[in-house]
Amino acid sequence: MKTKFFIFIFTGIIFAGGLLLCSSIKTKEIQFEPRQEFSDEIKISKTFKVKPGYKLIVESDIADVSVLSHQSDEVDVNFYASGSSKYLKDLKVDFEEGEGTLTIRVKRKREFKFFNFLSEWGVEKAELKILSPQNINAEVKTAGGDAHCEGLKGEISISCAGGDVRLKNHTGSARLSSAGGDIIASDINGELEAKSAGGDIIVRKLSGSIVAKSSGGDVKVELINAMGESEISTAGGDVTVSASSNLNAYVELKATGGDIQIDFPIKLESKTHYELNGWIGNGKTGAKIKISTSGGDIEFKRIDEEI
Repeated sequence: MKTKFFIFIFTGIIFAGGLLLCSSIKTKEIQFEPRQEFSDEIKISKTFKVKPGYKLIVESDIADVSVLSHQSDEVDVNFYASGSSKYLKDLKVDFEEGEGTLTIRVKRKREFKFFNFLSEWGVEKAELKILSPQNINAEVKTAGGDAHCEGLKGEISISCAGGDVRLKNHTGSARLSSAGGDIIASDINGELEAKSAGGDIIVRKLSGSIVAKSSGGDVKVELINAMGESEISTAGGDVTVSASSNLNAYVELKATGGDIQIDFPIKLESKTHYELNGWIGNGKTGAKIKISTSGGDIEFKRIDEEI
């Protein structure tokens, strides 16, 4: 009897010890290493001599990018990043000069893998600032940051995979796109194309024509001087367009899931409960403006009202 009792006690001690060991192992598995302190930084400055009308190409995996004009025939490039040295050492900044081109790349040295997005936690801040002569053609692509261009003249293309796009005080054609951010443009003179997969599009003080399309956001456009053909649409938001009181244009307005409100006198050619076509202004010459939304309202108003 005593033997059985001691065996029972011994078995219980082993069982309890096993539970404690398993508990310790499990506790160890769910513990996360503390985040490293940001204690390092990278600073790179370069200056390049370029000719008027050169092409600037920028490709960035992680940094916010800004391209601003200045009164010089040189290009000043400044890159700054701060964070953990463990992750900063994987960043690489390349410069390539070609015949009439300057290419700047901010890349990760290692190939992207499924869990590599966690490495961005180790980079607190990354900025690429470029000062350029005004007359340039530029192509800017960012995979993980915002992009901002201002005061330039020429053909501009800006695309962001997830950040916001901003363009200000620009003369010439411009193509702007974002897969998930907003697009904001102001003081534009020329042809503008703005496409967002999920964000809003806001355009102020446009002289020229525009193609603006959003898959799910609102679109707001201010036309100072409408020229040529413009198309403004969204699949799931509202559209607000304001134009000068002396507008001469043929308009096509279509809201399949909302209302249409127009402040201008219009010479109607056709009208249904969700569509309105006709002329605004004098005669039958001028710009052509097509506005549509599949799930929101359309408001077409005079420019003296803020948008």
